[in-house]
Amino acid sequence: PTGTIKMASGVLALFLAVLGAALALQPLRPPAVPLIANSPYFSIWSATDKLTDDWTVNGPNGDRQEMAGMLVVDGVAYSFLGPRNSTNHSTGVLFGTDNSGGDLPGMPVVLTAPDYKLCQQLCENDPDCGGWAVGGQAVHADCEPQSLCWLKSVPGPMAPNRCRISQIIDRGASGLPVSQEMTQLSVEVHPTTTVYSFAAPAGVGVSLNVSFWSAVLPSNLEAMARPVTYVTFATWATDGRQHDVRVYFDITAQAVVSNDATTVTGSHGQQRSATGPDTIEWLRVGNSVQQIFSETGDRPNWGFLYAGYVSDTLTSSTVGPAPRSRAAFAQSGALPSDAPAPAPAMPAGPALAVAHHFPALTARSEFTFVLAMDVVYSINYFEQWMPPYWRRNGAEGPDLVVAALDDAATLRTACTAFDRQMEAQTAAAYGATYATICALAYRQAYASTDIVWNEIEGTHWQFLKEISSGSCLSTVDVIYPAAPLYLLAAPDLLYRLIVPLLDYALNETYVQYNLAWAPHHLGTYPIGNIQPSQQEQMPVEETANILIMLAAIARGFNSTSFIAEKYWPLLVSWGDYLITTALDPGNQLCTDDFEGPSPHNANLAAKGIVGLGTLAILLEIRGDSRASHYDSIAHDYAQRWQGLALDSSRSRFKLEYDKDNTWSTKYNFLFHTVLKMNLFPPSVLALENAYYSKMQNRYGLPLDNRADFAKTDWELWAAASMPRAQALGVIDAVFRFANTTSGRVPFSDWYETSSADLKGFRCRAVIGGVFAPMLLTGMANGALGSHARRP
Repeated sequence: PTGTIKMASGVLALFLAVLGAALALQPLRPPAVPLIANSPYFSIWSATDKLTDDWTVNGPNGDRQEMAGMLVVDGVAYSFLGPRNSTNHSTGVLFGTDNSGGDLPGMPVVLTAPDYKLCQQLCENDPDCGGWAVGGQAVHADCEPQSLCWLKSVPGPMAPNRCRISQIIDRGASGLPVSQEMTQLSVEVHPTTTVYSFAAPAGVGVSLNVSFWSAVLPSNLEAMARPVTYVTFATWATDGRQHDVRVYFDITAQAVVSNDATTVTGSHGQQRSATGPDTIEWLRVGNSVQQIFSETGDRPNWGFLYAGYVSDTLTSSTVGPAPRSRAAFAQSGALPSDAPAPAPAMPAGPALAVAHHFPALTARSEFTFVLAMDVVYSINYFEQWMPPYWRRNGAEGPDLVVAALDDAATLRTACTAFDRQMEAQTAAAYGATYATICALAYRQAYASTDIVWNEIEGTHWQFLKEISSGSCLSTVDVIYPAAPLYLLAAPDLLYRLIVPLLDYALNETYVQYNLAWAPHHLGTYPIGNIQPSQQEQMPVEETANILIMLAAIARGFNSTSFIAEKYWPLLVSWGDYLITTALDPGNQLCTDDFEGPSPHNANLAAKGIVGLGTLAILLEIRGDSRASHYDSIAHDYAQRWQGLALDSSRSRFKLEYDKDNTWSTKYNFLFHTVLKMNLFPPSVLALENAYYSKMQNRYGLPLDNRADFAKTDWELWAAASMPRAQALGVIDAVFRFANTTSGRVPFSDWYETSSADLKGFRCRAVIGGVFAPMLLTGMANGALGSHARRP
């Protein structure tokens, strides 16, 4: 294989706090709550305050993906997950998506204000409305000149459209067959674990905790690479009496098909534990016709969804229609026999249901089972089909379930320790509010990625999906904003995100890459097949991004030995390209392309200059005498940049060289600070930070003078280089957005700073950028590499 960095032997020093430290989080109403957050194709969230308010949804696009939970106490059934009968349900509000279903008569109507909620209200008040779409000024200033609303007689299909916001209203969905629900007391989101607490109605005397946890542990590659979520039920009596308690959970085949009408087939089997005498029971459902890589949407249409548990006399399960299983359990506390025959996924297709009996319950008692996704092959990299990492030795779906259950006790302890460590360190650095933001962001940032096995190279690679903004495969300027977390937690995996791009640029695929700069992405997830001419060209952006990330890894290890020899001519050629363009990128796009062209962009130029300087760092660490050449040019460009970018008021640096009275957030200085590059004097950031303090709004720091909106990742990148008090102000504003926004989607990175309304984007990896302030803490303490095994 090519040069390697081995996985850190423990979580990096950033997260190595005192193990017994108390968890210190700020109470938060998350915009959406991660339940399953394992991979782009295995991501299910709650978008409501209570688990019983509505059905759970797909994280990337808001489609309904049902999970249901009930508790029977002394013969009476109560719901705790999923709505009860006679409730209207809908998808979440989908930004950048058009509902192209049939219009009701008289559409569109002109809204009285640029607020999509006005259209939403019209639809909810019209019994004939099955969905809606909003366009024009309510979405973007450069869309239609009015704010328009289309009410739909039938929903969908849904299609990407940056000038639309839409929603499906589902009036016919059936809920759970119970008359009462558990009272939800709290929800806590920790880095690897989400915990809901419930109490039965007054006088019943039973409490329940439900934990969804995933072993996203950078120190344990084997566990981290498994697309597995554990569900733990803990229940106990609160009145000193014995109770007969039974708990129920199901998940429908919506999780493993792209369309609810797809025919699915279920099955049920057993397998011995690999480490002891236990028998593992597993349930499975998947598309009846398996066509791997047949689609590129937000939901898979191949592979298999699993549930599994350690078999015993108190646990039962069934594979069959969810309404049938739910009705039987609510009535009798028992499950019907299997009915796995092929049927459309909804409403009558086979679902996976598990129930556990707690007889004579008094003291706290627990039951844990697993949910897992086996897509068989994860990535088609230019016709090289790459399986998931966990399949590298011939394992199949049942083996995944067995391995996860065999490791459950050890991993649960490790997850608890990891959560405490991370929360203690982030709280110590910037307070409980910051620790809470990081906890919410952690699983989301990794749920955009897949760890795969490259059989040709004999090593693992990692790929990323650009969720909710194009579905591109391994977009460099989506990896880059998330890099602070990836650097801190697992620099090995960050490198393995970059290597597929380097190989592509080095013409090691069937595509002949003929551009002088770094690629933007590899294709449409999960298929890499793009031609250079099809790239969204961001030459300075992506070239500098890759050089900066490699230099940050190398500085952490004080070594470039992980970079294979074959890549060095390519990296140097990219440095030569930056010499020709970095000082003034002209009319090139940058990562903030949703704002349109920005010629002579000062922030992009700063990135290019930093990128040039990081090539010098790479060469210096390697012992290459050419380092001084690139360092000298970078210093010269940095000096000239100050003259070109300084506003005539001398109060800040401009958005574009030729536009006075403008400003922008210069987040691209982050790695200049982290790597202690000394290209730009401290006065540059001091001037910028002073101006940012005047521009900040209630919910955050706008990206630039062109609009009110912010990018969550870039705000925290900028905060990393601010004085502490100012950084805390930005952190508080971002928390305020997350805690109050009406946009109930996984932690968004694009929103209005005056109102906390969403502009778009959901569930994206870039949210890993909120860890940027910790880079300075970590680097100052020599964290990167100090706890990692050398290559």
